[in-house]
Amino acid sequence: MHMAVSAETVSSMPECETGRTLRHVAQMCWAGCNAFLDWERDWVLKRGPCPEALQQHRQDLKWLIRTIKLLHTVTSDPEFPDQSVANDFQVLLDRLNDSWRLVHDPGMSEEEADQILRECFPHGSGA
Repeated sequence: MHMAVSAETVSSMPECETGRTLRHVAQMCWAGCNAFLDWERDWVLKRGPCPEALQQHRQDLKWLIRTIKLLHTVTSDPEFPDQSVANDFQVLLDRLNDSWRLVHDPGMSEEEADQILRECFPHGSGA
């Protein structure tokens, strides 16, 4: 027997587990990226970083960018159930790309670096 599902029935249904799971993934990505950017501020931007720290930063940042790009692509699909998650991943991707330009793109002017620092750390360095 086939039952018709009304909009009222759908709106009263419990949230799908997939939606909760993907929001949780986005929250974990925010936490991970924030932890990375905190480390970056303390060990790369505030100090004259050693070559090992720069290499570690480069490797970690490359993988963070790749992972967030992948998640952004998936959540940007028009059929993805919660488009706000795609927006979260876009913000993270922008922050990580700014980090890459700040630390690993040679030839950046001091003005460009200052602008990125203001965007990444709008409340100052926390020092």
